[in-house]
Amino acid sequence: MEAKIVFITGASSGIGEGCARKFAKEGWNLILNARTVSKLEELKAELEATHGVRVYILPFDVRDRKLAAASLESLPEEWKAIDVLVNNAGLVIGVDKEFEGNLDEWDIMIDTNIRGLLAMTRLVVPGMVERGRGHIINIGSIAGDAAYPGGSVYCATKAAVKALSDGLRIDLVDTPLRVTNIKPGMVETNFTVVLIIYVIGSCSDVEGSLRSFFYLKNFPGRTDCSVSFHLNYTFRLDSSFDALLFFSLTSNDEFIILSIYVILKRTIIGHIEIQCLCFVRLDMYDDDIVCE
Repeated sequence: MEAKIVFITGASSGIGEGCARKFAKEGWNLILNARTVSKLEELKAELEATHGVRVYILPFDVRDRKLAAASLESLPEEWKAIDVLVNNAGLVIGVDKEFEGNLDEWDIMIDTNIRGLLAMTRLVVPGMVERGRGHIINIGSIAGDAAYPGGSVYCATKAAVKALSDGLRIDLVDTPLRVTNIKPGMVETNFTVVLIIYVIGSCSDVEGSLRSFFYLKNFPGRTDCSVSFHLNYTFRLDSSFDALLFFSLTSNDEFIILSIYVILKRTIIGHIEIQCLCFVRLDMYDDDIVCE
């Protein structure tokens, strides 16, 4: 039987690249999309050499509907019968509070995460319906189910992915096509670097403070990082307490330096363990649409 074709957007890194490797290992031919041609060419050469599959690269920005349509129309005839569409391209910019956010950054997220997905669906799915076969896989996120601090707009775009997946599934109920919305949690890619940081200390009958520094290996040439965090407390005694948490982020050519300073505002008796879950996120202004 002739190998099937999968079309993956945002395939140059992260989950998109991971999907490409998995499909290639299973013998699928691939159409790979991203904005950086060099990364796609490297991945194409590797997958063809390693797995003996055929790879067609299709570089364009999913936000550019006219270019997207022209690119898909330009596919050679033997590549047009796409069996699986993986709508993976997506990004997040900033960790501002909703009432302090940047409108231009919101436009980029909405245009990529929602409008880009819609454009790919509109361009690819009619051919699947006509052929009577196909599977649409939308990469959503658990962020579409529960918002996190500083991420309301991104979370809203992923909630939209869920709604669009549900709606498309209903629209295709009388066809053999299938629709899947995959909702990953935290994934270690260059989309988001997640660190679990433990600050452990003891206080007895007095207000106390805990201070720790963390040196994170920097990304080459990147110092424009932003940090948000969740703070969870576990302690041995059945008593509640308040705390203030301060942090600072500095960087140089080699390290990102995160300083965390915890001040306990209430008298504590016993051992306290403070777990700080930090999200260190690079602002995405480079040439890639970086996938989750």
